[in-house]
Amino acid sequence: DFTAIGGDFSIYYNAALSSIDGFNNLTTIGGELYIGYDWALNAINGFNNLQSVGKVSLSNLSLNSLSGFDSLTTIDGDLWFFAESGLEFFTAFSSLQHIQGKFDATYTQLKNLNGLSALSSVGGNFIISGGQMEDFTGLSSLTTIGGYVSLMNIQAGSFAGLENLSAIGGFLVIASNDYLFDISALENIDPDTIQDLIIVENPQLYVCDLLNFCQYLVNPNNPREIRDNAGSCLDEATVLAHCAGCDAPVDLDVEDITATSAKIFWTSNETTFKIEWGENGFTQGTGTIIPGITETFYELTYLQANTEYDFYIRTDCGTIQSDWTGPVTFRTLTEDYIYENETWTPENPSGVATQDDNIIVINGEVTLEGVTTGKNITINAGATLNMEGILNLYGDLTINGELIFKSNATGTGELGHVAPTDTISGVATVENYMQDVRSYRMIASAVTTASSIHTNYQEAAISNTDNPSPGYGTHITGTTIDQTNGFDATQTGNGSMWTVDIANQQFVHISNTNINTLNAGDAYLMFIRGDRGIDLNSNTAHSATTLRAKGNLYKGEQVQTYNTTTAGMFAMFGNPYQSAVDVNALFATATNVNPNMYYIYDAGMGDNGNYVTVMLPSGTNGAGSPANQFLQPGQAAQFAAANAGTTMLTFTEDVKAPGNHTATSITGNEIMANHKINIQLFTPENYYLGKRAHDAL
Repeated sequence: DFTAIGGDFSIYYNAALSSIDGFNNLTTIGGELYIGYDWALNAINGFNNLQSVGKVSLSNLSLNSLSGFDSLTTIDGDLWFFAESGLEFFTAFSSLQHIQGKFDATYTQLKNLNGLSALSSVGGNFIISGGQMEDFTGLSSLTTIGGYVSLMNIQAGSFAGLENLSAIGGFLVIASNDYLFDISALENIDPDTIQDLIIVENPQLYVCDLLNFCQYLVNPNNPREIRDNAGSCLDEATVLAHCAGCDAPVDLDVEDITATSAKIFWTSNETTFKIEWGENGFTQGTGTIIPGITETFYELTYLQANTEYDFYIRTDCGTIQSDWTGPVTFRTLTEDYIYENETWTPENPSGVATQDDNIIVINGEVTLEGVTTGKNITINAGATLNMEGILNLYGDLTINGELIFKSNATGTGELGHVAPTDTISGVATVENYMQDVRSYRMIASAVTTASSIHTNYQEAAISNTDNPSPGYGTHITGTTIDQTNGFDATQTGNGSMWTVDIANQQFVHISNTNINTLNAGDAYLMFIRGDRGIDLNSNTAHSATTLRAKGNLYKGEQVQTYNTTTAGMFAMFGNPYQSAVDVNALFATATNVNPNMYYIYDAGMGDNGNYVTVMLPSGTNGAGSPANQFLQPGQAAQFAAANAGTTMLTFTEDVKAPGNHTATSITGNEIMANHKINIQLFTPENYYLGKRAHDAL
């Protein structure tokens, strides 16, 4: 029942002590109240009438509850929490306004100080270190601290709650706080009351340029240590730069990127800047430095095409500089190969350009030979690109002018593999050269036309004697009354263009040429005399010619299906691509097709051409024909069904084999030997002149 103790009052090392609730009549302790090492003591709920005490120390306890001390408004000395292993919060000291000594919470489990909501001043040092403290909102009444402040190695993300703290009496230490990102609550501390400013090793702390800190730092005689933080709080120089209003640039951007240049932009109210740039991933300090920039934009030049670059920008305020902003990464464009005014820039792309380079034909007419590779290929309106070689596309093909795949005695222009994501817009013209032989041919178009067969293969002629484009087109006959159904008239009216009736295994003359259009991959048998200058009244007249068609190039998959009801039935199939096709690859995915051979019609064999059997997979034949396993662009052929039932061919981009030209439309003199007996029939003229066989087995 006693009410006062003149000296210290210690309760410690009482292993079995579980309650000290019996001291509620105590009003005065002249010395220290020390409670420690009482391991069974889980709660302190008393001292409610205590009004005066010299010091309160709570050490090495296993408390989970701390309440009481409701009448205590002032502690004449220190309030000390040390190594509290279980106490996360308390409601005690709710009336405490003044701690004349220090406040120390070291290595405790305390997460907040909500019980000190009335505390307005601490006369000594203020120490929170090495614990779980994460919330300072309970200290919203605290205005002054007479000693130093140390906030170290705690869990707080901010010091919210300390906004009313206006003065301290020593150094301010903020150190080793892994989660701290905001110290703005300390902005009202009078800088004249700070004796040393230490902000170190706070990896999430990006902003330190509080006005009061800046006012403190501007005096070079004021002690400070700022390092190993983040962002604009990285180190002393960075903080000073921000304090001086030397703000780092923001909103970095890149525009007007070309193959060799790029214009970079940023936002800032400052006037002088520095850039560091280099190839992607360069280490700062090793890049190219450009100082003294007085605009908020700059054009980087002499860059390499199709290359990634990084750049950083900082503000230069004279004696100090802002921190770097960046990196921002951009990639230069691929180098464009441009044809304009009869000149290629930088050079002819054939054999030089890569799959990353764009090719643009601005105006005029130009021819590309060999292998030309490009990404996006554009032909402007009014311009013409003639392809005599192979065009490998790795992007989009845009035809606003004329794209012509040329064909002559030595080869035909081809379009290589086209990826599913690549687009072809506009129409192209495909040519199919026919040698100077009056003969049958099996043909197919590589484009789908909007205009009629007559407009394309007959050159839109208005009569059977009309030859609008010498060297191009042919007669397609089938009437005795000229231009009936689009046909050119002859004395007999015999037809010259057929499809196959598979069911009856016979060729059927087409119904018209003035309405029917061409579809990529549709196969026809044609009797070609020559160009439209041929005299239809002569049974021997002949000339070379080139058939041409204008329409949409075919890309991607095409499935051709045939109703073959008996094993060995023949069907005629056409190449839908402007590229040679590997028949071995085509037949590898075919359904119900005899994979051992296929049949082409070689115009150079016999008087009017002959069938040639091409053996697979070798691609050989016994007729002395150059025919092999490669079906040419614009060519059709025949296969035999393996069994009764539907047959199916699936053309894909993977069966393309550009560059494998075989001149089955060109007369030659090569006879192939394959270590077997070949029987060849010659006309006397061909035999003595070393020309092709008339027929063969």
